Amino acid sequence: MNRNFKFNLAGSIASTMAGVLYNFCTGLFILDITGSALAMSVFMGYSTVLGLVVQPLAGVFIERREKVKIMYITDGIFALTDFLLAGLLFLTSVSHIIMVGLYMNATVNTIMNALFEPASAALMPMIVEQEKLTKAYSLFSMVGNFANIFATLFAAVLFSLFPYQWILVINGCLIGISAVFEYFIVVNENIVFNGAEGEKPRYIQDLKEGFGYLKNQKVLLQILSCAVIINFFMSGIFSTTLPYLYNTALGLPAVYLATIEIAMSVGSILMAARLTKTEIKNKGKRILKGFSVVSAIFSGMFVCYMFFAVGSINEAVFHGIFVMGAFLFGLVLAVIQISTNIIYACNIEQKYMGRVMAFRKTLSTATIPCAMILFGILLDYSDIGLTFALAGIGVTAATVFVHKQRELAEQ
Repeated sequence: MNRNFKFNLAGSIASTMAGVLYNFCTGLFILDITGSALAMSVFMGYSTVLGLVVQPLAGVFIERREKVKIMYITDGIFALTDFLLAGLLFLTSVSHIIMVGLYMNATVNTIMNALFEPASAALMPMIVEQEKLTKAYSLFSMVGNFANIFATLFAAVLFSLFPYQWILVINGCLIGISAVFEYFIVVNENIVFNGAEGEKPRYIQDLKEGFGYLKNQKVLLQILSCAVIINFFMSGIFSTTLPYLYNTALGLPAVYLATIEIAMSVGSILMAARLTKTEIKNKGKRILKGFSVVSAIFSGMFVCYMFFAVGSINEAVFHGIFVMGAFLFGLVLAVIQISTNIIYACNIEQKYMGRVMAFRKTLSTATIPCAMILFGILLDYSDIGLTFALAGIGVTAATVFVHKQRELAEQ
């Protein structure tokens, strides 16, 4: 792979580690100071809701600017806000002030992320030849999951040994390293303006044009539907139910929760490594088969929890089954994500890439705050098993739906 790809990959490793460190520790930190799954869910959902507001306009904005410059500037701001929040936590231990600081930090970072993600997604087809996209996306997935494993273990150790403010300092340093690598990416970007030269940007008009383009791409809309469904139940289970179950209900050390995420990453690494050696064929059919497996995994989690709740299996067996389920989920998720990225890269015109990637992010995350709040309410006021049952039923219904999408199956 070329020089630009290597710099992009190195930056992605650092930013992936920072993202895992922040998400893993922040959720547990909020649970510690509030004791409420709903408070954690509302905080995580807040960033998603804000992102839904700014992401579409961000897609229009980045198409008129250099993608690489957007990436390293936003990463630099990411790092600065983490350092500022760490400084606040060094100065005060008042929980209400800390929560205000967390929300302010989340606001700035969400806006920066809305700019960063479509810029990063639009960059890959510009630095990698189309025939090498399978290998490139597979390498990104594989290396990213290695970084995820290390970062998860690192986060579990740090959270057990150090105050949260020191974790923010380390997180800011990692994002700063990512910005440095991205700074050295050199790309001759063909920035397309819809209006005459010198004409001021017309964001709403460009936004409508981008949405109209996406609306006419039936395959892309079907993939977005798949992403919405997967993200809804994945965020509900892995971001809300499992942290609450392991940290609050069972009172287990953070390392137990970390093994769930590590198992998922290992599965993704193994599948991505396999895919680097072969060209993915029948990408649409692979996505559809992946849905069937995900449905079976969530249903199996529900059955496992019910056996544990009635005392038929002990804690060790219960955890082992969940680790195995996460591993299988990682295998399938790698196939779905890589197949989806290739379909996008090969089917979207370059001049619409930024806007479509922003719409993709917006629509694929639109239901996440609803999932987090719904699952948070169920965990605080109902039985944990109900969340697993909901995920199993929901994904099974979605599996029936996606298997009827003929256009996707033909990809």
